[in-house]
Amino acid sequence: AELRTLAYLSQDEFLKNVYINDKDLHDEVAIELYGEDFTKEQRVMAKTINFGLAYGRTAYSIAETFDMSTEEAQALLDRWFEQKPGAAKYIKETRQEPHNGVIPRTVFGRKRRFGAIDKKNAWAIENEAINFPIQSTASDLTLLSAVRLQPLLKGRAMIVNLVHDSIVLDVPKENVAEIAKLTK
Repeated sequence: AELRTLAYLSQDEFLKNVYINDKDLHDEVAIELYGEDFTKEQRVMAKTINFGLAYGRTAYSIAETFDMSTEEAQALLDRWFEQKPGAAKYIKETRQEPHNGVIPRTVFGRKRRFGAIDKKNAWAIENEAINFPIQSTASDLTLLSAVRLQPLLKGRAMIVNLVHDSIVLDVPKENVAEIAKLTK
């Protein structure tokens, strides 16, 4: 949900097309970075980059995780941003907004305010500034989905929890197929 939200907020053509065409983002990025015959580890790396960039993951962090040089990791990040200019622009601009006094908001209008920014907290605040509209909008969409789903369940299942972009249901065996279809 968060990467779909990034696609919507950034209006990046590559990201939007992946979801419009019902493709797997991590596979598509792995193809861009490594070619059609990417390995399982390369897909994991693509997934890590996809999720990490919007939250301030750096080349150093990726290099440490995947036992590669910082230069190799930076080249992967640079390629990701080059191939997704809309997302790159959105991430760069949104990370800088707190420095300009801009208050991050979700598409539903929820706000995140920050205190004073200094050298010690700037990186963390920039990360929160990009994270907040993406993560909070995805969370709001999950909550909205649960609110809309609840009356349709009519006692055949019960919502027990919301976890990130998932709705956890307690469903009797005889209702699983019907509720799964309804929920999707």
